[in-house]
This record gives sequence, C-alpha cells and structure tokens, in this order.
Amino acid sequence: MSWKFPKHPFHDGGAINQGDANDNFREIAEELTGQLGEHNWSENTITDRNHFNGDAVFVWSGSKKDTSASGRLSAGYSASYATAVAAGAQVVPTHSSWTPIDDTTLTISCPSCLLWIHGTAQTHAYNAHLESSWTSGLGNLSDFTPITRMAIQIDGSVLPETITGGVLANQERMGINCIYYPLGTSVLIPASAGTHEISLVIASTSPGDDGLDFFIENREIVCLQMRK
Repeated sequence: MSWKFPKHPFHDGGAINQGDANDNFREIAEELTGQLGEHNWSENTITDRNHFNGDAVFVWSGSKKDTSASGRLSAGYSASYATAVAAGAQVVPTHSSWTPIDDTTLTISCPSCLLWIHGTAQTHAYNAHLESSWTSGLGNLSDFTPITRMAIQIDGSVLPETITGGVLANQERMGINCIYYPLGTSVLIPASAGTHEISLVIASTSPGDDGLDFFIENREIVCLQMRK
C-alpha cells in the first residue's frame, strides 16, 4: 500500500462531514483490496523479477557484461598504458563477418507490440601493428585501428538501420582514430507475437591486409516491450 494522506483533514473541535470521512476511508480500503505498492514489502522480499503480470504495459529485459579495470590482463605488448586489456574482454578477429557479442543475447516472449532496443559496447583497438607504428614513429593511428561496425540482430537478421557507420564495409575508408571507442545503437521496431532472439553483433575489416584483432570490453543490451 502506498503512503496515503487524507483528502479531508479533520481538526479538534471541527465538525466531521460523513461524506468526507467516507472519502478518507475509501482510499485506504481500495489500497487494501489488492492495490499494493512497494511500501508493503521489506527490502529484498521479492527475489524473482522474471515474472510479470500478463496485463503489463511495459516489460523490460536486459543483459550486460562489465569488465573491471582492476581485473585487466596484459595484452602482450609493452609500449603504453593502452596495453592493458580488461579481463573478460571478447577478442574479435580481423575481417570478421557479423559476430555475436558475448553476453548480449536476449530471448523474449511478447504479444504483437513495439520493441525499443538499445545496445552499447566499448571497443579496445590496441594491437601489435599499432605498437610498431608508435615505436617507429611511422603511420597514423587510423592506419592501424580496425574498421568496426556494430548492429542489432533480431531472429538472425541484422537490421541495416542499426548499423553504426556504413552499411557496407567498403563504405568506410579508415579505422576509428581512437584506441578506446564506444559504440551505441538503438531502434524502435514492431514485433509479431511470439518468441524472438535479440542480440548485438559486430563486424571488423582492416584498412590493410594485416590482422588487426580488437577487443570488446563493457557491453550491454536493453529491450523495452511497449505492449499497449
């Protein structure tokens, strides 16, 4: 039951109106007949948050992976602070086709409704070729960082409107000019009734022929079902 304050406050010595008193009692009675709120439960009383009312207007689901800086591992290079790769990071090989990002797959069941999907990922593009260019003083950062594109995939189909950057790899001329780079994408899309698999996917190409593997560190996907 929520906190309730009487509509009609009474004071000592004042006349009490029967209708006003009933209005005050009615608010409390309505709360006690099933209209319960967070004030009725002590902390951590509800441990299962995966079940919801079939008449729910909004249903939220999400998945994420946090890679802690305190758990960083050596990437095997020696040049700079950028060599530290977070424990739990996912390696994405160069010239990869659409690859699912670990820990960002949702399986949802929904009626015919709108889905609002958001996805984010932190990329780490440090590699041996980049270290070599810094050591020798040759080349630009963008010559040695891979071209990365992230998108949302539903039931095995990549949504073109969610692809970050160019839809086709040859529409990108150079790599991201940063060692660490966040990617984000979002879409509002109608979905048919049934079960759907939603995930973040990533693809990589290289400005040259050299292998430019990179890493996915923190990543998250969120889906909001708007049912009514």
